[in-house]
This record gives sequence, C-alpha cells and structure tokens, in this order.
Amino acid sequence: MASYPEVKGSNEIIIEGSSVVQNNSRGELWTTKQAADFIKIEPETLTGWRRREYGPRGFPVGRELRWWEADVRAWVAEQEANVTNR
Repeated sequence: MASYPEVKGSNEIIIEGSSVVQNNSRGELWTTKQAADFIKIEPETLTGWRRREYGPRGFPVGRELRWWEADVRAWVAEQEANVTNR
C-alpha cells in the first residue's frame, strides 16, 4: 500500500495506512463498513442506497467509498427529525 505524507494546517489531515483520516471540521473519514456499522445496517445496503441516491453522502477515494463521519451523523439526525410522532 502506498504511504502518504502527513499534511498539517488548519484542516489537519493525517493518513495512516488504510484506516482513518482525521479532518477537524468533519470528523473521521469512515469506510463503508464503519458508516454502515454506525447506522446498524449491512455495508451492501449502504452501497445500494448510494446507487439509488439515498442515504448519507459517500464518495470514492481511489477504488473505495468513504463517508465523512459528520455527514453520516447529520443524515441519521435528519432521519430522526423527519419521523412523525406515532
């Protein structure tokens, strides 16, 4: 696997292997499995939602999909807010 340099600045980003990228304003950069685990669904469901333009916004990084933690959390909060009282 390629090794990436550490980049520092106001939006400090550190890449270590293939695990986590930290961006102070958006939290961690999650894998599909990490995002799906947070939502409590299967990774295949999350990627299917993305193909149908549903769910939190994910984007490709190379050949893999990634999801900003803040985007996933905001989408879940939006879903909760949209539920009517039953």
